[in-house]
Amino acid sequence: MKIFKKLFYTSAVVLGVAMSLQSCVSESPFEEGRQGTLLLSAELRGDITKVSTRAEGTSADYDVETLSNNLVVYIQKENVGVIRKFIGLESLQGTSVALQTGQYVIEGWTGDSVSASFDKKFYYGYQAIDVKEGNNTYSLKCDIANVIASVNTEKVAGMVKDLSFEIGHTKGKLLFTPEMIENDRKGEKKAYFMMPNGVKSLHYKIEGKSGDGTPFSKEGDIENALRAHDYQFVLKADPSEITQGGALIDLEIVEVPTIDEEVVVFPGPTYKAWMNNEKLNINDQLINTSGNLSEVSVRVLAYGGLKNLKLSLSDNFSSVLSLNGKDLVGNNEALAALKAKGIRTNLEPGDYVAVGSEEPVKVDEFWFTFTPEFLNSLPSSPEEYVFGFDAVDGRDLAGKASLRIANSESAIEVQPSVGPAPLPNEENEPMAILATSATLRGYILKDDAANYGIMYREKGTADWTKVGATSTTPASRANYLGVYEVKLINLKPGTTYEYKCYADGYEDQVVNTFVTETPFIIPDASFEDWSTYKASTMLGTKTVTLPGSTGNKLSSYWGSGNEGAATANMTLTDKSSDMIHTGTYSACLKSKSAMGMIAAGNIFVGHYVETDGTNGVLSLGREYNGSHPKSLKVYANYRPGGNVTVKDGNQEFIEDMVKGGTDQGQIYVALTTGTYEIRTNPEKRKLFDKNDGSVLAYGQVTWKEAFGPDGSLQPVEIQLEYNERAQTKKPTHLVIVCSASKFGDYFCGSSSSVMYLDDFELIY
Repeated sequence: MKIFKKLFYTSAVVLGVAMSLQSCVSESPFEEGRQGTLLLSAELRGDITKVSTRAEGTSADYDVETLSNNLVVYIQKENVGVIRKFIGLESLQGTSVALQTGQYVIEGWTGDSVSASFDKKFYYGYQAIDVKEGNNTYSLKCDIANVIASVNTEKVAGMVKDLSFEIGHTKGKLLFTPEMIENDRKGEKKAYFMMPNGVKSLHYKIEGKSGDGTPFSKEGDIENALRAHDYQFVLKADPSEITQGGALIDLEIVEVPTIDEEVVVFPGPTYKAWMNNEKLNINDQLINTSGNLSEVSVRVLAYGGLKNLKLSLSDNFSSVLSLNGKDLVGNNEALAALKAKGIRTNLEPGDYVAVGSEEPVKVDEFWFTFTPEFLNSLPSSPEEYVFGFDAVDGRDLAGKASLRIANSESAIEVQPSVGPAPLPNEENEPMAILATSATLRGYILKDDAANYGIMYREKGTADWTKVGATSTTPASRANYLGVYEVKLINLKPGTTYEYKCYADGYEDQVVNTFVTETPFIIPDASFEDWSTYKASTMLGTKTVTLPGSTGNKLSSYWGSGNEGAATANMTLTDKSSDMIHTGTYSACLKSKSAMGMIAAGNIFVGHYVETDGTNGVLSLGREYNGSHPKSLKVYANYRPGGNVTVKDGNQEFIEDMVKGGTDQGQIYVALTTGTYEIRTNPEKRKLFDKNDGSVLAYGQVTWKEAFGPDGSLQPVEIQLEYNERAQTKKPTHLVIVCSASKFGDYFCGSSSSVMYLDDFELIY
């Protein structure tokens, strides 16, 4: 069985290399005009391995010196070329570079770009910047451009042997030998791959022998392998199979992004436009109602060569041009037709010197120059004119853009006054979209935007519901004026909703979607199924009663202290038909006395690990789907016993309960980011702490007297309180603990306390 689990983390490693760079070029970058100064720094981001070094035992980056010394950075200007080139980081610290104000491109790289290597990595960064008058500072992010892979065998240590792991693509493969794997079970050894043009997958094959010598092999492909992602191949074994002489080996591939953003060494076809040498946003509509447009230039830039460039023209162009769908590459007839109308073209092929794959990348630049004569002679049209470009480069990556012209009032598009902000990141804002509510945001794009909000509907339905903004905050970026927030309520769990922004006189045409959380159904929550397993105790092998049908304490969702009590031939928790809500059985928890101490009747989500003398070791928590319920509901009946006994030395731990008094029962629930080990041995005592850093939500009910009518169950709802940590972390585990004697961990309580439980349910 193969499990592919995609996990999202924040940046694994970010190494700041904030220093000025040594210049290798000194020619003047500008003519007359306004000037600014640029202080440039750089960051190498992702997978910089740390090792212990230096006399003081501090940690340093073992290869950062080489990478830093070989870092090459170019400053380039449109229509000019390379203005400055920098190599290394040794000098010019704090030195600023004088530049003419305007648009520039900063590009940098370091390392070795090879197909497959255990040690050679490649870093690349590319960013357009705007240099303004005065001082400008910029840090170029050079991200690791490799796909990373490793193999972790910690969980199968001693269960398998002769393991080998091969991974790679058509241009290069790497082999983790049995010796390498044996010496690196944690998977610290990494393999680095550069993906050749057109290659999108990595093939892997793992071979070895299980504990009884049976050979096994697992292979497959990682489709669409992403740069700056660490694919960790984790081998696991099914514990239930180990006793049969071998082990059923599972493979889990954990994908860990080493940086947050998508890493692109060379993008697909890109488009840029100018009018009178002033840069245009090619996505913006040109208004030509006065008929006096100036010359417009459009550049199509294709890495890997230009495979084809087709035109996509609006219908109103049909009377002007008959080239819709025509490929211009090598089509002299089409190029001549464009020229005859006043659209000049030229193709400028060449090699790109920055190496981001294994050879210099071929680059084609296709220039269009739309003359004023052509633009201003277009007949008046109630619809906008669309001159569309549809390019495919030599790597089969596509890119589209359009030059749009309105030469009548009716053709002018309505500019949006508001727009949707990106959906909240579920890792950083896990409580923004819940099972029955959602908090969404919109951008304010115009000063006169009024009465704005979000309209939504269940996908597949017709009617929209409008909800006005509840709050606004100032803009944090220049491309919007502010952010507003909307709270949607009474949603359906596990449902896809459509939404869009609106304001007075405006309704966004782009429809977005979000999905509400799916409620988590607690396994075996009605306690209809029970089984047994064998456990070794100090008095021999005993049969232990287990909630659930698996007969395996490791795989059953619920556990109890029955294994510890089995030493004294007692069963504390068992099925019962005395009181039920639904079905045939409920769980009956009875506290009892053994060897002069109280053993609390209990049931919990998790499993009993082992008995430490007369003390128990438990593991609390099972895997959970990350949703956020408001409460836990259960049907219960509790009858506390009297004549409480208190183990010597433990009175200080049991709060207001006293020797000879009445017992107390308790149920608590928690959402956490991991499991918890519980130990009742006073010398190693380790109990659950609701304030622990891994607890995100907690709720409890404590009964100091009887609960529920005689002979029947009564519902109780335990409210979950989410702490501040829950605003940035998603729960991965569910903990539920029920005890007929609240202080059973301290061996205090009554031997006649009894609790009945049925039908646990998380309420959303």
